Amino acid sequence: PVFHHPPGFSVLLAPFVLTKSDQLAVTLSWLGHALSLASVALVGYELLLRNKPPDFRNRFVFLLPLAAAAADPLMNFIARKIWMDNLLAGTASLALCLTWLGGRGDRRRFWLVTAGVMAAVACSLKVTASVVLPFLAWLAITKDRGRSIARLTFVLLPGALLLGAWLLYFR
Repeated sequence: PVFHHPPGFSVLLAPFVLTKSDQLAVTLSWLGHALSLASVALVGYELLLRNKPPDFRNRFVFLLPLAAAAADPLMNFIARKIWMDNLLAGTASLALCLTWLGGRGDRRRFWLVTAGVMAAVACSLKVTASVVLPFLAWLAITKDRGRSIARLTFVLLPGALLLGAWLLYFR
């Protein structure tokens, strides 16, 4: 074959096949939807905490974009199918969100490494997830130019190791 998908989705489906619970494999698509919603919630909550007005009363305003994302008909349609694209979208959006959080507040290293792991999971699902890697790099270096090499390493190394190992194996 000319093109192989990385083994991430097959590895995630294996427990469902081994336990003969094929009908529950759709939970992987649900997980992708949940990860997308988590990234919307994290961005909304972070923006709300950083930009709250002086007469701020309702801490749950960030739930409005979350409700809109939860009601998205395309994501709800895809979540009912066993497709890797929903899980890919969830992991890629969470990687972008965590990289953005890594440039904004405390515990930067934790957010950046977690973003790198999410990007690695996304790249292990489908090679097209590598499209988000330049955006992750840009988000990692925009805030603190003095430590940009360390920040890039935290974000890109897990994905490079995982995707690089797969590419070497199937070259």
